[in-house]
Amino acid sequence: MKRVLFFLMYVSLIAAGLAEPNVSDKNVRLIQAAGKGDLQTVQTLLAGGAEVNTKNARGVTVLIIAAMNGHTEIVKLLLEKGAEVNAKASNGKTALELAKSKGHTDVVQLLEKAVVPAARAQAAKISSPQDANAIDLDCVREALLKTPPTLANNEQRRLLLASLDACLEQPSSEYSERVIKHYQLMIDHAIDEIATEKVSQGIIVWKFYSSGMVVKTPKTVFGIDLIGPSYFNHGLGMNDQQRSRLAKLVDISFHTHIHGDHIERALTEELFKAGKMIVVPDDIREKWSDKSAAAKFIVLAPESGRKHSVGNLKVEVLASWQLDSSHKPWCPCNAYLVTTDNGVNVLFKGDINYGDDLLPWLSQVKSRHEKVDLYVSAPFIWMGGGGIHEIDVLFNPLIIPGHEFEFGHRQDGQSGPGTQSYSSNIEAFKQQRSVILSWGEKFHYLPSMRGINKEKNRTPPKPVVR
Repeated sequence: MKRVLFFLMYVSLIAAGLAEPNVSDKNVRLIQAAGKGDLQTVQTLLAGGAEVNTKNARGVTVLIIAAMNGHTEIVKLLLEKGAEVNAKASNGKTALELAKSKGHTDVVQLLEKAVVPAARAQAAKISSPQDANAIDLDCVREALLKTPPTLANNEQRRLLLASLDACLEQPSSEYSERVIKHYQLMIDHAIDEIATEKVSQGIIVWKFYSSGMVVKTPKTVFGIDLIGPSYFNHGLGMNDQQRSRLAKLVDISFHTHIHGDHIERALTEELFKAGKMIVVPDDIREKWSDKSAAAKFIVLAPESGRKHSVGNLKVEVLASWQLDSSHKPWCPCNAYLVTTDNGVNVLFKGDINYGDDLLPWLSQVKSRHEKVDLYVSAPFIWMGGGGIHEIDVLFNPLIIPGHEFEFGHRQDGQSGPGTQSYSSNIEAFKQQRSVILSWGEKFHYLPSMRGINKEKNRTPPKPVVR
């Protein structure tokens, strides 16, 4: 009984300001004041030693409590005092995510400004593969969304992509819950944008997976080697709802060859179900097991200078090969030069690495005074002239490289990117006009970005090993 009376007396003295609370008491009062929006009390308690990252009994930080309740000035003060912006509530949500869900726009703006520096500081600490385990991928994602791709790959994006590389290069990352979550959230973000973005000039390009991209023009949405992917059992990939939504948005889907990282059954069936056009090389149509579906594939005759009309697009086709490691023909592969409804020329070649076919064809395109505005494909060419460097000299296109982090190219449990990483692409194309996109990111290409053809000696990109 004496202890209870003493405690009640102590509490009343604290309330009256006649006794000094210990740190634990201050933390409790800080949580209460932050929830009520009592800025003055929060300031007093922080000045008196209360912990800025203290948590309530459910593990929720003061910052999250203030953000959820829309107390902008308290959030601002907590950030200034070093509150951890990426701490998560018991439901896995950050202060930023919860403020967004509550519609507290002023708080959201404060937190978004704090997220990017936090992710950058996190990236700068990476010095070994083990450091990747400590990376907060949610933080990296929020920062990437606030630091969109540009023609100049600035230091901030370089560090963020290095953080993403470190996570994805971990062994079996394609089965990691945090990587799968990151992929699916970015894909949701991309699909939402494809559904709502209006294109009045140029085109918008979204990266989906490895070589898979989506292009939106004023009149058409078309896919390039678009897959889920679906070949990682219970691993990385789109869910059924995402495939269904995407199939309804895409008008035409182009596929360069039969390999599973360039066409897949699950998304193809959704596209057929939605009544969309699917353009493939002849061997895909011949080898497709569902013959009734195979008859719906569109196969365009490869003929130099011939422009096929596919919806609102004009398409020229080259039939070539992907070579094996001994430089022998292995898999038929098409290149497509697509002219959009507003006159942007987009080149993609899948995994063609036989330059003795590709480069003469492109020289004929150049001889007809035609152009390539964007090159969006794998960067490797094994045989024939200077490869990507020669394409750069011919057309000076904007390059959006693909085929990075193709996990099907690494053994189970193996570390590394499988093919290229985002950082290696930044290095390989630092002398070229290039934009590096990670999963779910977009780039808006405008006519003002069109390159001037210059027959000159450029510094060739470093060779990319496949």
